[in-house]
Amino acid sequence: MKVPPPISLCFVLWLAGTAFADTVVYIDEFTSSANWTSDLPPGGLISNFNTGGGSDRRFRFRSGNGSMSSTLPERWASIYKTSALTATGEYDPVLDNSTLPVQWSFTYNNSFGSSSSTSLSGAADDAYDAHGFVVGATSADFQNAGNGYAVVVAAGPDGGTQDTLQFIKYSGGLAGTTTTLLAWSNADNSDTGLEDVGNSAVAVSLIFDPASSQWTLQGSAGHPGGYNENFVDPLSVSYTTADTKSIVDSAYTGTSLGNIGFFTSVDDDQPQNYLDHLTVQTVPEPSTLMLIVAALAGLTVYRRK
Repeated sequence: MKVPPPISLCFVLWLAGTAFADTVVYIDEFTSSANWTSDLPPGGLISNFNTGGGSDRRFRFRSGNGSMSSTLPERWASIYKTSALTATGEYDPVLDNSTLPVQWSFTYNNSFGSSSSTSLSGAADDAYDAHGFVVGATSADFQNAGNGYAVVVAAGPDGGTQDTLQFIKYSGGLAGTTTTLLAWSNADNSDTGLEDVGNSAVAVSLIFDPASSQWTLQGSAGHPGGYNENFVDPLSVSYTTADTKSIVDSAYTGTSLGNIGFFTSVDDDQPQNYLDHLTVQTVPEPSTLMLIVAALAGLTVYRRK
């Protein structure tokens, strides 16, 4: 009986990699405003797409008149994806229904100049300073309505003027009730200074695993974040153990969280907040991928006997 030719191990690895490659749900480098709606205050913050002095273009919030009012309507601004994310492949905006872990990655900077940070729970307060990316929400009105999750830079556990990377959930909008799920502190600091990111650009990766309802936040601070500087790609960063935190939370993962976007609220005279390199994708679970590779590699050895 003729024996079939052996299966190449290279082919096995290629097949496994193809079957379990990251699947992009949405990606944006912010060279155009075509997919976004801006919610901007009259006479206050304005938004710029395709901005930046280097080759790396990005999104920016900035003051439109050189000074900012102390009243909330001029201090709050957001952009949201005009069409909410819908189920595709392994991803579902009802995150519990996703069949693979979901990853959000992006890079943003904190440029509040002389202003001081206060707690995110004061989102309706004139003394509030924070910015962040909403990774999933039931409403595109991030300030006043809905439930959701966001990765923010705001005053952390140590308070004061420290701008800390945090993962939060909220109900009734960001002006409603917020709960900090993950944050760094002076007593539990990171390798790159996530307890106080200053004016640097911060690379972020957030992963939700629907099998365990576990969220994993990874950050890397200290990267160049100026107008003429290129922002680091968050998918190229090697995050350390000290720059990684995890928590289990399923408060809103059973509802549709297809609304995503970027927000800021600031009393600084000349604020500038940048966002770049946004990717939403599903990622294979390492344990599953390794089992498939091992099984196929074993089949290769068997077929060669």
